[in-house]
Amino acid sequence: MTERRHVGIRDVARAAGVSITTVSHALNEKGGVSEGTRQRVREIAESLGYRPDPRGRQLASGRTGLVALTVSLPDGVHEPVEEFAHNARLIDAATATAIARGLALVIVPSGEATIWDRLPLDGLIVVDPVPDDPAVRELRNRAVPIVTVGKLPEDDVDTRVVDNDYADGTAAMLDHLVGSGARRVGIMTLSIGESFETDSLAAYRSWSERRGSEPWVYATEHVDWVSPRTWVGFEEIARTAASDCLDAPDAPDALYCLSESYAMAVVAECGRRGIDVPGDLMVATITDRGLAAGTTPPLTSLELHPSDLGTAAAEMLADLVDRTVTEPAPVTISTRVVARASTARS
Repeated sequence: MTERRHVGIRDVARAAGVSITTVSHALNEKGGVSEGTRQRVREIAESLGYRPDPRGRQLASGRTGLVALTVSLPDGVHEPVEEFAHNARLIDAATATAIARGLALVIVPSGEATIWDRLPLDGLIVVDPVPDDPAVRELRNRAVPIVTVGKLPEDDVDTRVVDNDYADGTAAMLDHLVGSGARRVGIMTLSIGESFETDSLAAYRSWSERRGSEPWVYATEHVDWVSPRTWVGFEEIARTAASDCLDAPDAPDALYCLSESYAMAVVAECGRRGIDVPGDLMVATITDRGLAAGTTPPLTSLELHPSDLGTAAAEMLADLVDRTVTEPAPVTISTRVVARASTARS
C-alpha cells in the first residue's frame, strides 16, 4: 500500500502558480491578496488535501495548543479523581470539548506544585479551587488564562468562572425535605473552604432566616486538610463526624450533607444504632462520588450536571486562548433535586 504523501504549502503554491507568501496570506486571512486569488488558493489547497502544520501555527502564534485541568487540593495532597464520578464526567466533557476546539488537554494530579514550571501551557482549568491553590498561585504570575469550576475562595468576583447554582439548588433541597415531613433541617459540611460549601451554607442560613428557624450546622473541626494523611483516612473522618452529629442533644430530624461520604456514613451509623432512615432521620446529599443511588436506602441527592460544567469551562478557556474574548461572562449551571427513599417519609 502506497503511503499518502503530506501536502505542504509549497505544493499549494506550485499548483496555484503563486508564491508561498501569497498562499500563507490567502489561507490566514491576511491582507495584500485579492479576493479572487484568495478563493482560488483555498480551492486548490482543499483539492490537494492540504492541512496546516500545527507546529508552524504554534511558532507563528507563540502558542503551544496545550491546556491543563487539575482538581484543586493543597500542596502535597493527592486524591485519585477517578474515585469521584463528578470529576470523571467533568474531565471527559472538558477533554472532548478542548479537542474539538483544537487544543490538547492534559490532566495534572492535584497537589503537584512543582510541575507548572515544566508545562508550556496556553491555559488552565481548576476544579473546586481551595484557598491559595498552588496552580492558580503559580500561573497567575505568568499571565496564563485560568478558568475555575467554582469560585476562587479568596476573590470577591471572578468572571472567568463556571459554577453550579448552589443558592437555588440548596433552597430546593431544603424545601423538599420540609415538604417530605421534616420538622427541623440541619446541614453537615467538611469545612475545607471551597466555594461550594460557603455558597451552600449561605443559602441554608438565608433559607432558615426566611422561615424564622434557627440554623443547625455540623462543621468538621480540628482536621488538618493540608495533610495527605487526612485524605488517606477520610472515611474514618466521615464515620467520626456521623457519630458526633447523631450524638448532638439537639440533632435535627433531617440532614443535608455536603459530601456523599458524610451522608453514607450517617446512614451506616443510623443502621448500627437502630435509627430508621427516613422515619427517624431523613438524609440527603450533594452528589460528588456518584454512589447515592446505590446505597441502602438510596440517597436523595442534588445533581450537579458535571458534563455541562466541563463543556462550559473548556469552551470558556478556548475562547480566552483564541483571544476571541478577554473577560467572559460567568456561566451558571442549574442543579436538580433527585428524590429517593432516604427522604420518602410522607
